[in-house]
Amino acid sequence: KDYYSLSLTCKVTKRMVGSMDILRNVDLAGDVETGVGSILHGVESPAVAVERLYRFAAAGNQQALYMIGMIAAYCHGDRIGVTILKQTARQGCLRSAYALGLILRDGNRVESEKYLNAAIEQNYLPACQELLSSQTVKDRFGDLDHTVLKKYFDPIGLNRLLGRCYLHSNGVRGVATSHCWNPCCGRWALKATQANAGQAPQLQSTSTCLP
Repeated sequence: KDYYSLSLTCKVTKRMVGSMDILRNVDLAGDVETGVGSILHGVESPAVAVERLYRFAAAGNQQALYMIGMIAAYCHGDRIGVTILKQTARQGCLRSAYALGLILRDGNRVESEKYLNAAIEQNYLPACQELLSSQTVKDRFGDLDHTVLKKYFDPIGLNRLLGRCYLHSNGVRGVATSHCWNPCCGRWALKATQANAGQAPQLQSTSTCLP
């Protein structure tokens, strides 16, 4: 919100807020419950969302890279989405590590657990809920309520976009999927079935929606 307010004040300020340092560090997620201040509103097409995020991602903004990776992977089944998530996970983005744990869970269990365990080492709660027992999670984090859980939710605009793509994509809906435990999360994993048992998720080549 502050970023967009500043960008409207004058030409000098507009040039300042367009600097690489600010683009790299500005918060793009907004309020996790209302979406106020988020760069995405959940009504955009995947292509428009990527275009809106692109200059922030080019500056190295981890939130933008994460969201583009999620959109590419989930809305287009695009290999580059997983590549972007792996890159941000290596840079310490726990959301990306957790997302990779889900994406790869049913197609490459070893790699999936590698990313989940990396997030668990940093006490990232969603990853802990994937691999640890409920008692271990309770001992580590105590009783979990909405106040604790909400900080792990994806930006609401991203969640709505992924959910809409899931509902409207015959290609994705035609494959059995296993969803994240989090009801406010749009992430799912391709589920191993007789048709794709032992195979990696069927990701495509680079999507034309990406610059």
